[in-house]
Amino acid sequence: MPLLRRAAGADSYSLVMKATSEAQAAKQLIAVLVDCYEVDPPADRDVWAEYRRVMVREWQLTQAQANVAVLCCQGYQNREIAAKLGVSLETTNKHMDVILRKLNVHTRTGVATRLLERTSR
Repeated sequence: MPLLRRAAGADSYSLVMKATSEAQAAKQLIAVLVDCYEVDPPADRDVWAEYRRVMVREWQLTQAQANVAVLCCQGYQNREIAAKLGVSLETTNKHMDVILRKLNVHTRTGVATRLLERTSR
């Protein structure tokens, strides 16, 4: 997380690292990066639609994988994502494995970081 450490400073970095869950860490990371880069929080449907387009076009994710990635970035756990999308937990788990591999990250927080790095340019 060198980017976060540089961008947000030690206090924000510690806050994210002390999160009790990866979902909580992802939410805090988004809040910190939004503050650091002075962009609007990605809550608007149009913003998430643009994020999906980036994921499909630049990272070669399928539309289904992009939908899972967006919900992941919003802090949902796989079980919640599966319920929201009406797919099995196994399907969601497989999508997350592919997303992590294609983005070359190891955690759900890494997915949010990559997305915000890309869209904050």
